[in-house]
Amino acid sequence: MAEREKRGNVFSEVGRFLHDNIYINKVPSYGNTIFYSFGFILLTCFALLVVTGTVMVFFSQSWWLTNPIGIYFRSVHMWAAQAFLFFLILHLLVTFSTSAFRKKKLPWVIGSIMLFLLVIQTELGYSLRGDFSSQWRALQGADFWNGNYLGHFFNMLNYNQVFGVHILLIPLALLLLVTLHYGVVRKRGISKPYRKDIKYKMVEANHTVLFIRAGIVAAAILALGFFIQSPFVPQVTAQQIAQQQPSVFAQTLIAEFNHTSDTATYMDSIDPYNYNTREIYVTQPYAQYLTIRPGKNYLDVFNSEPS
Repeated sequence: MAEREKRGNVFSEVGRFLHDNIYINKVPSYGNTIFYSFGFILLTCFALLVVTGTVMVFFSQSWWLTNPIGIYFRSVHMWAAQAFLFFLILHLLVTFSTSAFRKKKLPWVIGSIMLFLLVIQTELGYSLRGDFSSQWRALQGADFWNGNYLGHFFNMLNYNQVFGVHILLIPLALLLLVTLHYGVVRKRGISKPYRKDIKYKMVEANHTVLFIRAGIVAAAILALGFFIQSPFVPQVTAQQIAQQQPSVFAQTLIAEFNHTSDTATYMDSIDPYNYNTREIYVTQPYAQYLTIRPGKNYLDVFNSEPS
């Protein structure tokens, strides 16, 4: 009995701390409608993204691609990202349509920056998934960054770099922006009507309804992750193409060897590649082949011939 009372006191103290230091307690009469719950729903989606993303980082790519539990976590992560983007757009639309941004320009700017970062973050996540779609997106993303003169700083084909940005840099930036955004809103309160002829009164914020709405969204995301899994299209490998279309693959290797292929001659606003395609696609694989089946090195014979 004493232990139960002790736990009750702890919960009571936590609730009092949240009420006094975290929650927005007084809102205009329209502040308890669903349209003003999108911000808290966004926090719920963000929490789901952090939890599922952290678990996926610890178990690695093979787990979230092949293990049933890993596939579920990958699916929940995907749906949470979709929900985050969806409710962020709705949140911005509500702010814009009610002219709330006129009185609170800083939160509006912060929200717009978060939207920009989230779009980048979502694309990085898709490029890390590990299937054919991620291969395609990573290559297109490399063209995007190269075309904007940023390829020297950020290379979408560098998996470790993209992984680090996705799980560390952008989440920390989003966390900082969310904290700043909420801090400004809590200090100034929910925006009052821009038009003075609109009547309203201040009322107590209904936190219970707020949590219920966020809980329904979270449950929907968890259910979608179970019933509609994140799509997966197997990767295409050089070995598969060599087995399925050997003549096409041989022509490709020749083009890489004599530097006439699109890959070898690719140039953008900058040169995005710091490796030699002949080395990657011909010289190194042939050297590995000779370790398996020793014999005459015809590449050395070829290289010794006059031009």
